Amino acid sequence: HGLTVPPLPAGMGVTLSGKIPHWLYTGLALAYRAAPWIAVYQPQIEAAVVCHTLGDPPIGARVSSRYRSEE
Repeated sequence: HGLTVPPLPAGMGVTLSGKIPHWLYTGLALAYRAAPWIAVYQPQIEAAVVCHTLGDPPIGARVSSRYRSEE
C-alpha cells in the first residue's frame, strides 16, 4: 500500500508545510520532484524557502505560494 498524493497542474511549484514526520517530507519531495520548484515553509522567518529547483527560482530563494520572489 502506498501513499497517493494529489497531482499538480503543469508548471506549478509546491510549498510543503506543517508538522509532519521527516520521512513524509522526503516522500512528498520525491513525489513532486518533477515540479519546477519545491519549497519548505519556515515559520521562524515566515517564508517558504526553495530547496529543489529545475532552474528558477534559485535554491535558497524565499517564495510565496504564487511564486512571487521575496528576496
